[in-house]
Amino acid sequence: MNKLYLGCIVVLIFIVVQGLGFAMEIPIYPGAKETEASKNLASIQAQAGAEMQSFQTMDTFEEVVAFYEENLPSVQPSKMSMGKMKVATFMIMQNSCPKQGVSVQYNKEEGSTIVTIMEYKTD
Repeated sequence: MNKLYLGCIVVLIFIVVQGLGFAMEIPIYPGAKETEASKNLASIQAQAGAEMQSFQTMDTFEEVVAFYEENLPSVQPSKMSMGKMKVATFMIMQNSCPKQGVSVQYNKEEGSTIVTIMEYKTD
């Protein structure tokens, strides 16, 4: 159920926003490894008008969020916590539209932190 919930959050982010630009400004968290799920997202990416990569680290949620707060100082993250899950989302905007984003998710049951980097495309 938690994986389904996490998947719904990512899909909702894609549905709610449409983006501009394609210049990588978001660094990959040091030591994080690309997830298998990241390699299988081509159909969702095409429908969403975005590209994304997902990475996993055993570092804590707080460490990963602190890394992105330091590396994206002009971006104020939106944070929420629900039961055993924590999520922080950083959105880089351009002309009031999302250009790129990073979502940091932690699920206590799985014991790892997932970092999803999104780049929104224009037609």
